[in-house]
Amino acid sequence: MLTAHPENEHGGYADLTVRVPGQIFGGAEEVASIQPMSSLLEQSLFLFVDIITMLLIEKTGISLDEMKKRHTNLEGLPHKFA
Repeated sequence: MLTAHPENEHGGYADLTVRVPGQIFGGAEEVASIQPMSSLLEQSLFLFVDIITMLLIEKTGISLDEMKKRHTNLEGLPHKFA
């Protein structure tokens, strides 16, 4: 589970939690941001998942072309629209 608050109830249900710092509620334990609500957390999550994806690409040796084929299949869109 990727979350800013692994200590919350949902974190207890996960086998693994990763704390991604960011602001959700504006509490003292969060990273302060001038951005509204959870914008900073969402941006941090996008970057974190991109980094994990790039590491997996490197580790598995999969090509970007192969990833594109799989991604389009997951979306259910024909290649001409993706």
